[in-house]
Amino acid sequence: MRRPFLALALAAIGVVATSACATRQLARTVGRGRTEVGVLVGGPLQSNLGFAAPIPEHRVHGRYGLTDDLDLSASVPLAPIVSSILALDVGFVAQIVRFPRFAMSASLRLHCVYDLDDAWNDTYYPELGVHMEQRVERRVAIIAGTSALVQASPPDQRPGVFLAPYLGLEVLLGEHALSLALGWINPWMDGSSIVTWEPAGFGAMTVTFGWRIQPGGVR
Repeated sequence: MRRPFLALALAAIGVVATSACATRQLARTVGRGRTEVGVLVGGPLQSNLGFAAPIPEHRVHGRYGLTDDLDLSASVPLAPIVSSILALDVGFVAQIVRFPRFAMSASLRLHCVYDLDDAWNDTYYPELGVHMEQRVERRVAIIAGTSALVQASPPDQRPGVFLAPYLGLEVLLGEHALSLALGWINPWMDGSSIVTWEPAGFGAMTVTFGWRIQPGGVR
């Protein structure tokens, strides 16, 4: 059986590295009865190779429109499975405002982490998010927002809330959308919990590439 502190460390790394850093484009709900699936690649920057590069990570995500203004959302990161950690999240995305060129939504998700080598030892983290989109022309949009992932019992000298603001660009191609986003985990912290590359010693930067598809066309 895995020692409790090691399981906790792996669980924390799995959640923070693959969840708080995952920049999903959620500013517009998909619409009643419609679906969306996608893949995210990238994560926190690290410098173990002698230069800053994102930690490789892959996340599969999807949404289903319960109403025109409310989506059911879920995702699964693939990397933690290698360490016998099953991490997933499930929640809702609610439309706040929606115009042809600007949209804003709020998300509420629960991250679930299961240690498969320790009798399915489980940990849960709630997350709140705000997501915005400004279309600068028909096929190009600026995306921005932030998420706040909460730890009820954080490890010693680690924050109870992980903030992850992001800013990026998305290109719309019919049913498909491609995005590139930069994020900053805990911009007020004088050091990162999981990576070694921090701008000016504060927090940790992330880089995320995304692809998503909405059959019938991206709204």
